[in-house]
Amino acid sequence: MPEKEFREIAKNFIDWCKEQNGKRIFVVSHDGTITSFREFITGKKLSRADFPNETSSICLEI
Repeated sequence: MPEKEFREIAKNFIDWCKEQNGKRIFVVSHDGTITSFREFITGKKLSRADFPNETSSICLEI
């Protein structure tokens, strides 16, 4: 997916998550997608070394 398209979808999804007013939201996804969201949220460029391990979790505050 082109980065511009992903960024638009990611922004809409993050906005939706914030609208839920929950303390936590759990997102289960592919490691590459999670890494792309991490890049979007943190603004940092990540590499394959930053991908989560199989069956791991990552906590992010937005």
